Amino acid sequence: MAASLGQEFCTLRDTYIEKQFGRLNDMQRQAVFTTDGPLLILAGAGSGKTTVLVNRIANLIRFGSAHGSKETPRPVTEEDVKALRTAIMTGTDAPSWLDGMLRKDAVRSWNVMAITFTNKAAGELKERLRRMLGGEEGDEVFASTFHSACVRILRRWAEEIGYPRSFTIYDTDDAQRVMKTVYKELSIDDKFLPIKAAINQMSRWKDQLVSPEQALADHARDVKSTQTARIYAAYEKKLKEAGAFDFDDLIYQTVQLLAEHSDVREFYQNKYRYLLVDEYQDTSVAQFRLVSLLTGPERNICVVGDDDQSIYRFRGATIENILNFERIYKGTRTIRLEQNYRSTSNILNAANCVIQHNTERKGKTLWTKNGEGDKVQMNAQSAPIESYFTRAGIPHKIVGGQRFNDRKEVKDIHSYMSIVANPRDDVRLRRIINEPARKIGATTIEVIADLAAQQGISMLDVISHADQYAKLSRAIAPLFKFWDIYQKLQESLETKTLDEFASDVVEITGYRAMLEADAAKGHEDAADRLQNLGQLVNNVKSYCDQHGEEASLEGYLEDIALISDIDSYNESADQVVLMTIHSA
Repeated sequence: MAASLGQEFCTLRDTYIEKQFGRLNDMQRQAVFTTDGPLLILAGAGSGKTTVLVNRIANLIRFGSAHGSKETPRPVTEEDVKALRTAIMTGTDAPSWLDGMLRKDAVRSWNVMAITFTNKAAGELKERLRRMLGGEEGDEVFASTFHSACVRILRRWAEEIGYPRSFTIYDTDDAQRVMKTVYKELSIDDKFLPIKAAINQMSRWKDQLVSPEQALADHARDVKSTQTARIYAAYEKKLKEAGAFDFDDLIYQTVQLLAEHSDVREFYQNKYRYLLVDEYQDTSVAQFRLVSLLTGPERNICVVGDDDQSIYRFRGATIENILNFERIYKGTRTIRLEQNYRSTSNILNAANCVIQHNTERKGKTLWTKNGEGDKVQMNAQSAPIESYFTRAGIPHKIVGGQRFNDRKEVKDIHSYMSIVANPRDDVRLRRIINEPARKIGATTIEVIADLAAQQGISMLDVISHADQYAKLSRAIAPLFKFWDIYQKLQESLETKTLDEFASDVVEITGYRAMLEADAAKGHEDAADRLQNLGQLVNNVKSYCDQHGEEASLEGYLEDIALISDIDSYNESADQVVLMTIHSA
């Protein structure tokens, strides 16, 4: 009797759980209910991969591996069976006292990490989890981009690899400024080896996890490659002295940290017992290694991707990561999502005819219930469309134009904020030490840099004791004035809210006064630039409102460093959106 009750309950439990995910198709359900061990989900375009990710996480947290299991945590009673049958028949939730019976090895929400490629995708994932699981549990799932996840890890452990926790994140402009200094110190001609070429090569090396030492040993075949390796070593030394990472470093240095420190690696493997990675076909060597290091001994890793949609080889993506997944993770279960919900048959047939010629692919055929639709026609280029929209007054937005945070006045104020967060950040200091003009010329700045390098201290340390250096005797007054500004900014950060501090940066530095003077002289863009600084302060306030007590200067600077223009795209805005295929 007890055995038959148990069997009946487990059958009913499967039916009840399936009803919770009733909108999924058969293959999507298989992906959701495969909970343990390595899982490869080959998701065709428009096949609902985000839906599968969200529902799989929800199943892990609500039911664990209960679906398909014949085990129960206690003997089943007739009351259990009756209550569950009633819930199924009436389409209502099972009573709360049955919760434990509906779960098997359920996962805590904070033990799940989901990695995506954009902040926008991570935000959508978290929002859908909130709706499915409730605000508290949904928020506890760690959904983020690769770079955001690495920043969180580095904020806690950076000191283990010789960087401060208050490190700065450098953008392309900052990297080029560092590089110009390196070129000058190494007496390298930009015409012989363009700075952008060196930066691109360093980016490739970091993506391939090649250290400066390895680059010098393995790639010193000719003068140019030897020079590039030397530049790489000098550049990384500069960044470390400044307590800064560039964008590529975020993943590269996190991999070094996890690889070299077993205690840190085990901490994260225990913390995030279930790992899910989206767009796996676009991962690089460094991202693959990062995922491998985060995956614990249980190998509960689920990757979602489409080998037919890999378009980022030019920036380091390695299609082999998805093609070789089953070989690397023995015992992988592979599930193909082939039903398309987005397109018509004619579109899918055209796509299948093109894709079938690919030599490196896992193989799948997309199909749809959406009908045949119109015949496929070739698309025109965007320039005439954009021109027509402008003439006709049709609202439109180009994703990929100059970003708000890239505007000079915004970058200047952010640079002031950065040196308060990280006093070692000499690159940002160089940017604003004479902006607005303070009679601190280029020669003085180079003297300060030389003195700092000789003593192994920051440029700010030199400025704070400017009167102790004979070489700076003529610039003591303006340097001490700058030091006074810096101290006032520090005091503001310690005593005021973050948005008040941002407002103080605009005032105390003299930036507002400079732009107001420009506006009075009739400079056309001065008023717009002042408005941009007002918007910057508003952005800081919005950040504070979103993060509450957790808001910090480092956190704000981190947010703006990781954001991309596609993340600011407003789907609900009534406007036509023009973007490249890569942005799309």
